[in-house]
Amino acid sequence: MKHTALDIWDDLREKRLWPVAVALLLAVIAIPVIVMKPTEEAPPAVAQPATPQAQGTPAVAAADSPDSSTLGLFGKKDPFRPPAAVLKPSVSSAPDTGASKAGPSPSPPASGGAPATSGSAPAPPSGSGGSGPTGGGSAPSSSPVAKRPSTVYTYVIDMDFGRVGHVRLRRGLPRLTILPNERSPVAVLLGVSAGARRAVFLLNRSFQQGGEGTCRPSRATCTFLHLSTDPKKNGHRIVDDKGVTYVLRLRAIRRVTVREAARASRRSARASAGRGSREGNFPVFADEQR
Repeated sequence: MKHTALDIWDDLREKRLWPVAVALLLAVIAIPVIVMKPTEEAPPAVAQPATPQAQGTPAVAAADSPDSSTLGLFGKKDPFRPPAAVLKPSVSSAPDTGASKAGPSPSPPASGGAPATSGSAPAPPSGSGGSGPTGGGSAPSSSPVAKRPSTVYTYVIDMDFGRVGHVRLRRGLPRLTILPNERSPVAVLLGVSAGARRAVFLLNRSFQQGGEGTCRPSRATCTFLHLSTDPKKNGHRIVDDKGVTYVLRLRAIRRVTVREAARASRRSARASAGRGSREGNFPVFADEQR
């Protein structure tokens, strides 16, 4: 055991760890001593002796002290009773009797025998059934004015369309009409521009075209064709992929009611069915409401 302790000590000295070992040994011895030491109780507090009151000084303040309450100067009041300022308006707002509405009584006759007249005319007699309007009455309410039903409008066009040599006038064409028919479409009527000055058509860019209309975005790629009612800008020609040439010439732009446009669309559909071709007709769209 002794040799083991000496070996440990020599090892700690070589590694210069003996101060750490000494500190740990002292801590092992000191900690139990500190923990087991009893705590000192605090000495009890010494009560201060009461100072005797000065002889002749009263324990309670006198009733006539100037610092006492002066509530006795105020009169008694019921806290649940409304103030007089609130009661007066309620009394004045009570309904007047018939005698108060009767107006001022005429003054007694003068000494000459003629009754004295005042500056204002006497008020009409009061009572139920009186027909005269009172000064404070409200004006009779007027009967509500019947609202006129609004009318919905749309724009249709009249134009010449067809193959060269077979051009015919077509009236009342609504928006989204496919020309000549949905099996071989050449142009689609998209509607009218702002101000209803031009009709706008959708074209197939692969078709050849030319004429007086305005092409958008360019003449080389004419996707949208604008035709005006001006005789100098209302005509255009389209050549399809089969070499057939179609003529478009705008005649007029008209504003009609939606009901009239629907009837015209049905008539056009029946006429197309009678010719053995089905013209593309869509539901009528509203453009204005007035």
